[in-house]
Amino acid sequence: MVRVAGLHDQIDAGVERPSVDGSTPAQTLEHVRERVLEDGLRLQRCVSERLLPALASTTSLSNRWRELGEADREALVRPLPPRHLPGVDATRGRPRTAFPYISNLSLSLARWSATPTPGTRPSRG
Repeated sequence: MVRVAGLHDQIDAGVERPSVDGSTPAQTLEHVRERVLEDGLRLQRCVSERLLPALASTTSLSNRWRELGEADREALVRPLPPRHLPGVDATRGRPRTAFPYISNLSLSLARWSATPTPGTRPSRG
């Protein structure tokens, strides 16, 4: 992240001198862009071709509360014990408040859910 920002600074300053690898800051930034796009596509394929099918074969994937069984509902409303994901801190966002801070240099996992009234559980219907 710092090096990419440095490349942007060099481009803004008009630096066109090639570095030791023979690339100008603009060329290096374009190589970074291409690599990031490739990695993003690889990640999308991994999620769609491996992760989601693996989850579907072991769990009931449903995004509708009324389609979940009682055990799944209870698991979703219960806080996740820290021993399941060491080093992961739970952060809760609320409507009309600032979005919680998410570090760029860490792995983040999000679970979006909604309740009809703050402090209550979703209905069973």
